[in-house]
Amino acid sequence: MKKIIFALLIISLAFTFGCKKKTGEETKTEKSGTTTTKGETKGVTGATDSELAFYPSNSTVVGNIDITAIKNIKGIKAILDAELPKVEKEIGLSFDKASAANFYATLKSMNEDPTGAVVVKNLDMTPVSKNAKKDETVDGVKIYHMDSESGFAVIDGDSIVGTIDAIKTTIKVKKGSEKNLASSSNNAIFKETLSKLGKTVFKVAFVPSSEFEAELKKLAEEQPMFASVINNFKAASFGVGIEGETLNFYFNAKSDKDSIKGLADMLNGQVTAMGGEIDNQLKGLEEIVEKDGVEMLSKAFKSLKIKAEGDYILVSFSVESKLLDKGAAMLPMLMGGGF
Repeated sequence: MKKIIFALLIISLAFTFGCKKKTGEETKTEKSGTTTTKGETKGVTGATDSELAFYPSNSTVVGNIDITAIKNIKGIKAILDAELPKVEKEIGLSFDKASAANFYATLKSMNEDPTGAVVVKNLDMTPVSKNAKKDETVDGVKIYHMDSESGFAVIDGDSIVGTIDAIKTTIKVKKGSEKNLASSSNNAIFKETLSKLGKTVFKVAFVPSSEFEAELKKLAEEQPMFASVINNFKAASFGVGIEGETLNFYFNAKSDKDSIKGLADMLNGQVTAMGGEIDNQLKGLEEIVEKDGVEMLSKAFKSLKIKAEGDYILVSFSVESKLLDKGAAMLPMLMGGGF
């Protein structure tokens, strides 16, 4: 079952390395009268209650991949055409109709193995059911055990892939017999941290459990420079969006207002101090990424923005997809042995 999750990762990694501007009719945006193409990110910022209802109430990590948007980007096809069929052939599944994946994990402490699942829309798992070690029925839904720890189930057209405990919990959430994240006390903070992202096709958020917060406070003792931020850490999120031929990366973290302002000031000071030397340092990479690659790296560094907004630090930067294309040839090597 790890290979099924791995296939989803290939889709998201292919997006990261290979996205380009999709050709098509241009449409107007509301910002500054600029024009964009249909290849632009169509995802919305934040998360709706219906989206958060995918997840159990005790989730500490949640995320979403817009598979359809990623697969329809023109430049991604070369990578998907080369790598995804290898996985599909080995595991006996086709991801042609898979449209979106919501994933979550529950991590109570730093030393505890997480439990989690991926809920994939329109992924037919029937072909691999014959390889199950055993099956059981929970709330009228059959769960297939593919090994001692993981398996899958299908409910309402959604395939749930993950650890057995997480699958059982997800079924109960979807059946309404167990509380979901949208109706929990953490609903507001997950929505808040996700709302700090720009438009995305991939996003993930983390809100620590009380046990995890206690462990962070111990960690803060070893990191005096960041102790205040760590002691008051409440949430974080990360997202990636597409705008024309540009990838936009977003990161934010929530702590107390004074600590956030101090952190933002310190980081901006370091960026300013590095600015005079960064071009010289980047020139050392010219043999690897060529001259135009160095120019794009420099442009990405100059696009870096760090600011304090209340009790959030907001970090963003943009990278031309052509720069990441230079790393696309490395993808088979990075994935070597994973199939």
